[in-house]
Amino acid sequence: TLILGFQMDMFDACALMTKLSTENVRAYVGEVKKIVSSGSEKLKKVRKIVPGTEQSKGIDSEKDEVDVVSLSFDSLINRRLLGNAPVRKVKFQNHADTLATLSVVMSELDWAACDLILHGSTLGRIRRILAHISAASVNILSRSLIVLNLYFDDMLLGQHNLSNMIDQNMQQISGAHPSLAGTEYGRSFLNRLGKPIYDTLKVLALNRNRQRAYADALMLREWAGLKIEATAVDYYFRQEKGLDNQAPPFATNYVLYTTVWLMEHHLGTGVELGLFPGHHDLSVAFWYWDFLLS
Repeated sequence: TLILGFQMDMFDACALMTKLSTENVRAYVGEVKKIVSSGSEKLKKVRKIVPGTEQSKGIDSEKDEVDVVSLSFDSLINRRLLGNAPVRKVKFQNHADTLATLSVVMSELDWAACDLILHGSTLGRIRRILAHISAASVNILSRSLIVLNLYFDDMLLGQHNLSNMIDQNMQQISGAHPSLAGTEYGRSFLNRLGKPIYDTLKVLALNRNRQRAYADALMLREWAGLKIEATAVDYYFRQEKGLDNQAPPFATNYVLYTTVWLMEHHLGTGVELGLFPGHHDLSVAFWYWDFLLS
């Protein structure tokens, strides 16, 4: 009964996360957190009675337990549907480890997928939360729900106007004048930044191994082109306000800031994944990393 109850809680939580809209987003996410809490409590009760947990350390049934599950699973059952694709290796865990893994999944659904929506009130905060989620290697289920709900109903997290959030972030990062967003070219540039900024958030929800490839294929070249557009925006703003060339290039500085962040993340992920094996390669990577951060 406890296991079936947990399965229903997980199904209900995931189902609710796929039905969010601007009208119900906070209410539904709050309900999901309650369901996740209920499912986690059921798992705690199950772990107390399952062999292999801390309360049952004396039972030596782990190998037999895994063997029984392995024998009852046929990895070739759908072979005709797979064609010539290689058979994927399936790794089985004993019951205690499986329950521990499910507990982590429920916990990450709570603090990663739900808290991002409830507490992501600014662009900077959303990026910091996603960076923490990325560094923690959150499971694929939570990351999929994050990407699904990152932008829907033409709103970031279903709650925030993306152009307004970029404008606020630009004012915070580069000290942009509020009147910039009131100009026609300023509004056009903010709308132009929407997709590239969204990509800087989405990349953090991908698997760590895929983030570099995603940045290489879709992001780095686009941000290099945005610098030219930002320079034009700053030129028109100076002309309109009668400013000299010593005035800060607000749009250009913001694009450079985001580009450097992207380059630093790209390099740091490469170091983390061990793509610079030799001492010389690492020394060059860390020299360039220091250059970017300075």
